[in-house]
Amino acid sequence: MATARGPIGFLKKLFGASEAVAAARRDDPPEPKRLAMLPTGENPIHVLLDTLGLPWRAPRREIEQRFGVRPHPHYGYEIVPIESAAPLPGFLLPWSARAFDRLTPELPITEFEGTAWLMSDARANLVQTHAELARHLGPAPIGQRYNTLICEWRAGTASLSLIAWPPEWQAQNLANAAHDAEPRLITACFIRVQTGFRVPVSEVEAAWLDGFCPIDTDVTIDTVSADRILELAPSETQLEYVRDPTGYLPKFRGKLGHAPGREALIFCNQQLFVIPAHDILGFEVARLLPAKGSGGSQLYVRCRTTSPGVSHKPYSITSDGAPDGLNALAQQLGDLFGKPVELGPYEYDA
Repeated sequence: MATARGPIGFLKKLFGASEAVAAARRDDPPEPKRLAMLPTGENPIHVLLDTLGLPWRAPRREIEQRFGVRPHPHYGYEIVPIESAAPLPGFLLPWSARAFDRLTPELPITEFEGTAWLMSDARANLVQTHAELARHLGPAPIGQRYNTLICEWRAGTASLSLIAWPPEWQAQNLANAAHDAEPRLITACFIRVQTGFRVPVSEVEAAWLDGFCPIDTDVTIDTVSADRILELAPSETQLEYVRDPTGYLPKFRGKLGHAPGREALIFCNQQLFVIPAHDILGFEVARLLPAKGSGGSQLYVRCRTTSPGVSHKPYSITSDGAPDGLNALAQQLGDLFGKPVELGPYEYDA
């Protein structure tokens, strides 16, 4: 059990006694610590990545060639071990990045992971890892989210988060082969970094955006608030066609259209997408009939990709509550760009 000198004592010192108890027990997750840019204009999380030696600017292909790709020793999925980066105290393995076939070799790695273990106490491992990172970023609120203990720093689209699974909060009848192979994982603190990289808009793309022609449709394009789009890091599988939306959101949020000469499809839902017409392979509607779920439809654009061994990537444009609610828009897009349209078979929303 933790004493006043242990992890709860550290929490009390950091946040005050009452806040520490609330942080350890409440079910509403804590807000991320939001960091301002440095006076130099640099992102403080990016500066920390440079300090650690994590190669967040270089193309993935270069990093994979330098460090190799191999199975994770505990979980089995493919990783790139970043063996030259400085580990945090208690690291069980080097920093790593996941590797799989839907990632783009020419663009940077945007997510890194690490695992820290200092003692058989999940809270202590998270608190002490937090203390190490707080030396660079300042303290972040620590609290409970469902069956986990978490904290997070955010700066722009970049984020650094910690998560631990206190054993007493977990179902006791679940088996985990990784825990059998490495019992320290049960109480370890898991670190995840998202760099938030997005490809900047090129001069050609800027001209396309300036000449944007909205598509006349009754369909509402799914979106989130402008602030959320600005801070939401894209998935690593989306990087090819996602562009930095800074300065463009008032015009494009929740909009669908094309460049003036139909050179590109442009839409902004959770991200700003600019997809050259020659990279569009077609459009597809996934259709669900009501069952346990309410049913509906999802419209995708299928695109070329430079990911090795992957024939195409689908990017979601929007959704609708009716199984056939997006058929007409899909056909309209197909006609505009001269691309095939596939209406998927009806499936039940189980």
